[in-house]
Amino acid sequence: MSEINTLYNSYTTPKPVGLYISNLHVIFRFKDLLQYMEAYLRPITQQLDSIFRPSSASTTSKNKNVDKEPPQEYVVLLCDPDLMQLPLEALNSLQSESIVSVSREISLQMLYHKIQVKYLGGIFMTV
Repeated sequence: MSEINTLYNSYTTPKPVGLYISNLHVIFRFKDLLQYMEAYLRPITQQLDSIFRPSSASTTSKNKNVDKEPPQEYVVLLCDPDLMQLPLEALNSLQSESIVSVSREISLQMLYHKIQVKYLGGIFMTV
């Protein structure tokens, strides 16, 4: 609810009331979509949670004086065309502090060609 109040208060110039109602309607529809999406993808997101948010017992070390930074993760989503229409980046599982970037790719082949390293004239270049 605070997000809605923030959005509502962020408008400093007077605007028609219909615009506020329209924006609030979009926010509510988006939140509903996220709830349905979280419920539908729960089997997958539970596995993502275990990967990107390890339990505190497994992250504690013997030497507690050393502050260890969490690993930085880069996530690439490879989805079918139907799932690509959804706002997958908004999933709670992908909102972890360890995730630096979430990207989409249309195929594994395209991803391979983007990260492929080629040897050109004695210099390694990422293509």
